[in-house]
Amino acid sequence: MQTKSPKPEETPNHGAKPEEEQKKQAEEAAAAMAAAEPQATDGGGVKGNRERAESGASAATGGSRGRRRRVGLGGKKQKKKKELTYFTVDLRRFRNVEEMKGEKIGERGAIHLAKDLIKGACPRLTSLNLTWNDIKRRGGDTLLNCFTRGCATRLRFLDLSFNNLPPQTADALVATLEAGGLPELEVLNLKGNALGDRGAMTLTRAVFQNLMPELRKLFLQKNQINSAGVVALFRAFGNLGSSMSKIEHVDLRQNNLSAAWAREMDPRPAFFQA
Repeated sequence: MQTKSPKPEETPNHGAKPEEEQKKQAEEAAAAMAAAEPQATDGGGVKGNRERAESGASAATGGSRGRRRRVGLGGKKQKKKKELTYFTVDLRRFRNVEEMKGEKIGERGAIHLAKDLIKGACPRLTSLNLTWNDIKRRGGDTLLNCFTRGCATRLRFLDLSFNNLPPQTADALVATLEAGGLPELEVLNLKGNALGDRGAMTLTRAVFQNLMPELRKLFLQKNQINSAGVVALFRAFGNLGSSMSKIEHVDLRQNNLSAAWAREMDPRPAFFQA
């Protein structure tokens, strides 16, 4: 009796795939893993990407701050900077200011001030105090000249004391007065300069011609004026009569008046001090 050995049972393998399909799947998985690895480009791919993302977030959240930083480097900002005034404020914006005081503006500052006044700055200015600003001849002459161009026609108080002004500045002042500048000037302070006899003689001409009809006070102390200059001004003011009836004070003390000439000037008017 022949016996047949039983055939081994074939277990069903529903999840099995052909060999080629499995190979293809393995290749695709390997390629995906290779693509996911960081690449050493641009400072390290993933790190570089993260940095770029962070910088993008910063630009998005702090955009206005970034723009402010860039403005300082842009051409428009530089162009605008050239248009700004010499001073810490734009004087042309102050249409109603009546009093102005300079602090260490120097020669260049006086020149720029004259330019601003010519452009229409501070048309209602009545008081200009530039004491101890070292504006020197060029600054003083330029400033005085601007008053001949319709600037500061209401100016009543002008202080140019202690500014190293030479005798030529007195020439510029008289030229301004002759041209109709400073028509309402009441107080003129030229103390502590270097006008000397020449400057005093020039001012004497202005007094004789009555170029300062509203003048009340004139300060000329410490100007290296000798006896000749002091006496010339004394005679000019003493011969005015009623042409300068508003005069209250003329101060020529601390100059080089000799004792002999001081006696010759007595009695002197109460407003004249030397």
